[in-house]
Amino acid sequence: MRRIRKNLITGQMPADDPSALQAALSAREANLLGENGLVHGQDRYVATASPGDLVLPLDQLSEEQQSLLEKRMGKLASHTVGRGRELELSEYVKDGVSIAEPSDIDALIGLGAAIASETAYRSIAFDGLRAREFAEMYLAEPETHKIFVHKSRGRLQGALFGYITDYIFSRDLMAAEELFYVYPEDRRSRIAVKLMRAFETWARTKSVIEICFSVSTQTEADRIGRFYEKMDYARVGGVYKKKM
Repeated sequence: MRRIRKNLITGQMPADDPSALQAALSAREANLLGENGLVHGQDRYVATASPGDLVLPLDQLSEEQQSLLEKRMGKLASHTVGRGRELELSEYVKDGVSIAEPSDIDALIGLGAAIASETAYRSIAFDGLRAREFAEMYLAEPETHKIFVHKSRGRLQGALFGYITDYIFSRDLMAAEELFYVYPEDRRSRIAVKLMRAFETWARTKSVIEICFSVSTQTEADRIGRFYEKMDYARVGGVYKKKM
């Protein structure tokens, strides 16, 4: 967990300032939902890597400084403010849409169990260890895989697993949803919309040419299809299964 720094204007820590927490939450959601655009002023700043590091605008770094930082931190683009990573505030903020962290894995396994029990996959044996491996794989590949989560008071309400890949016949990129689920008691809210918007925003930063969602769980397929169409997705093809 990256250390949360004091507000540069007020000098206060988020934990000491409820209004600052709410502002941070709003900023995180605005960034993830693309409300600030894909690139905005804050993207110039390198986020903190460890206590004692300075937060500097990228255009104030010399080539030598940038090279030294990238040797230690990796590509600076993945550490810049505005991609959501600067607002990993789960230590303080438990609500809203965010990017999953290792501490979310147990809750994600529980969500996987709920999917298995409710949908067309109910006839398939659920393996919690395999579910853990799947979530850990996503967290280990942040450049191409993301898990977007939505919580209320620390409780996981829904999640969207999505990835970036190329085509078997082209080097162009596409984004695809692999798992998308919101608990039944939370489906009357805008959680699903917020998770989709966050995924779409991330996908656009990867310069994909299309984003794909599927309905393969059989449960409420027509309703889910109408929801996707309302979100400006067009139906293309279908999924056909044969039990063995």
